[in-house]
Amino acid sequence: MLMRITPITGTIGAELSGLDLKQPISEDLEQALRAALDTHLVLVIKDQFLDAAQHRLLSEVFGKPMVNPYAPGKAPHPEMTHVIKEADDAAGVFGGGWHTDLSFFDQPPNGSVLCALEVPPFGGDTLFSNQQAAWDGLAAPLREILNERKLVHVGKPYGIKWAPPIEEQSMKGSSLRNDPDADRERFHPAVLTHPVTNRRALYLNPTYTLRLDGMSEEESR
Repeated sequence: MLMRITPITGTIGAELSGLDLKQPISEDLEQALRAALDTHLVLVIKDQFLDAAQHRLLSEVFGKPMVNPYAPGKAPHPEMTHVIKEADDAAGVFGGGWHTDLSFFDQPPNGSVLCALEVPPFGGDTLFSNQQAAWDGLAAPLREILNERKLVHVGKPYGIKWAPPIEEQSMKGSSLRNDPDADRERFHPAVLTHPVTNRRALYLNPTYTLRLDGMSEEESR
């Protein structure tokens, strides 16, 4: 199969076409998919209609699938979280703020593979930002502050200590919160270097990043 790559914007995202991911993925295609992700950061592949096993095989191209302990899927694929919101659901929006998935883990995942089965005609969009471009656009004094520094990440919505009122309400009635371990502070570099492209990127987000190491929350703002 001949994969075609069409950039979506000038800074992030590409649509891949000419693929049938229900078929076995060759080593050459695996390398091409990883290279496309390294370059474009977000890949969109339409009309694949994969079953759960095929979805997992696609995920394995980019790394070992992991289970989200706060939202595990059902056997035999607990690494797949089902995000379902019906029109009459009373629960609030889940994942509605800017975040990097599970950045409060000791070893966060490399990325996420999302399969959108049914979406509303408007609203509910999944948005992505380019943290490499964000780093490139920072003024030199801000780069100096963040360079070689670490940030403290905590699982605010899932824990007890830091969950803001809006997140408390959003998670009301859910089994995904009130875990003391989510309050444990994890330390990650504020700036990461991509192992393939050597591009530098900010590694922070308002949902899970609490503060700069050695500074208070107020000072970090």
